[in-house]
Amino acid sequence: HISTSAGLEQLCQQRGWWDGEGPFDWKRALSSGGGHASLGVCGREKAGQQHLATMAAAAAAGELGAGDARGWLERMAAVLRDETSGICFRDLHGFTSTGSQLSWIPPPGEQASHLFTCASDPVETSYKRFAFPTAAA
Repeated sequence: HISTSAGLEQLCQQRGWWDGEGPFDWKRALSSGGGHASLGVCGREKAGQQHLATMAAAAAAGELGAGDARGWLERMAAVLRDETSGICFRDLHGFTSTGSQLSWIPPPGEQASHLFTCASDPVETSYKRFAFPTAAA
């Protein structure tokens, strides 16, 4: 038996996200139920895969360059704000996504950028850049 928050398994059964058979699987419970169930099993992952394929096609067509940090970050922000697929939840299943993070990891020698939403609704808030100190030698 795995450790879960008190009442989580019962809540998932009550809401029809888990049938109570077999080991409890949080990922499967969220992926199979709710508003994004029409996308099929693992609907959020499938939608994410489609978003990434679209970005890869744009890169292959020369519409999105490998070093275009702004272009990649804007497209990833749109993915993370996708409510239709269930990637971003706004009161889906009784709770809301509480934040979102984007990171641009460039080649060695260039500075990485990390951006976070700093509010409880990633759809409505902007991303803010955070700088992390480099390790002292």
